[in-house]
Amino acid sequence: MSDAKQIVRAYLDEVWVNNDPEAARRYLHPDFRAHAPGEVLGLDAYIKAITRDRLQTDFSLTIHEMIGEGNVVAYRWTEDGRHTAPWRGIAPTGKPTRITGITMNVLQDDLIIAGYFRANLVGLLEQLGELPQKVSKRASGAANLRASVAITDFGWGD
Repeated sequence: MSDAKQIVRAYLDEVWVNNDPEAARRYLHPDFRAHAPGEVLGLDAYIKAITRDRLQTDFSLTIHEMIGEGNVVAYRWTEDGRHTAPWRGIAPTGKPTRITGITMNVLQDDLIIAGYFRANLVGLLEQLGELPQKVSKRASGAANLRASVAITDFGWGD
């Protein structure tokens, strides 16, 4: 196997940084599955979703840590940009956005066969003015958990 971290880094650069979702086909296994809260997507549905869900311009991706062991690569990331495209029924606001998350990829035959994704979509909704800040700042841990679970409705499915 080639260096798994190099493969994942090249995938991130081409697909996300260079905004080329179709390039994913060079890095993702034909049996690829994307696992996000509440849903699992195959290769074609995943590419359709990442094409549809690009909500930012002035996009930058920061990888804070990337850890690889064998065929598994995990990384903590931040996306910064400006909300300039419709996203999940929310009209463009022009506001700066920051999305943080953690991803774990599993490789097989030098291709990514699985991706497990978690992102702070509650924070994104706050930034876009879709979640009252008073409520979110005063919410208890249990209320934040309920809000996080509710946000899974904003998953990648149609």
